[in-house]
Amino acid sequence: MSLELVKQFIINKNNFVIATHYNPDADTIGSGLALYQALMSINKKAIVINKDKTPKDCQFMPFINEVYNIDILRELNFKREALIIVDCNSIKRLSQETHHQALLSNLPSCVIDHHEISDVFGDIRWIEPPIASTTMMIYKLIKSLDIEITKDIAICLYAGLCIDTGNFRHENTSTESLKIASDLVSKGIKPSKIYRELFESWSSSKFKLFKRVIKGIEEQNDIAIMTVTKDMLRDTGCDDDDAGNFVDFPKRTVYIKVSVLIKEISEDKYRISMRSKNGINVAAVASQYNGGG
Repeated sequence: MSLELVKQFIINKNNFVIATHYNPDADTIGSGLALYQALMSINKKAIVINKDKTPKDCQFMPFINEVYNIDILRELNFKREALIIVDCNSIKRLSQETHHQALLSNLPSCVIDHHEISDVFGDIRWIEPPIASTTMMIYKLIKSLDIEITKDIAICLYAGLCIDTGNFRHENTSTESLKIASDLVSKGIKPSKIYRELFESWSSSKFKLFKRVIKGIEEQNDIAIMTVTKDMLRDTGCDDDDAGNFVDFPKRTVYIKVSVLIKEISEDKYRISMRSKNGINVAAVASQYNGGG
């Protein structure tokens, strides 16, 4: 079983780079920070890295200042013994930059992910697409290692589960996800507080941007397409991070099955986010362009 292989991988190593995917969300950051705390509690050493800025809606997580930009690996006196990738299963999802990939590609590696898209990267690959979030997998891993799930770990795990199930509204919500959520709540976390941090912490600038984006929605049959330009960000005083979860809103209608958000990153460069319902697999589309997760 892949979980057992991951467990042995951790037992046999001591210094870990925990890598989260670019354009991060609460599942990848929550997974990384929960695993970081668990490893540190058993006298392992670890560092959590990401290529991009940590999203505003993740700033409430315990140990959030332990998430470093990937470039710090060039400067930090940290022995890179092993790599654990969480919430994606391709090194290209950590960074498109080849010099970043070179920092990590030669390390013994373990991939932990719940997305259907696949890649050949990783010496050990624990991939479980039916699971709602990667934090659920990290929960199982921590339990298998007989590590106590503290309140701080529970906050990180619950945040990832909450964001990837849409606060337990999406079709991926299961009996297992609710049981895990219940156990995490028993650790003393406040679900309402985490929900507010993830879904109800918009600034006035973000709300202005949202109104601009909503006015420009295009519909093609059962697909909704939204666009965020650099000019829109500048005019409303926002940054790329502020538009992150806009893509979820069109799915609230009865007839929209796929929602697409196109964000201008720079001249001739765009980032596309997709969400779907009714079993439509947009991750398969994203994987064709080195995306997904």
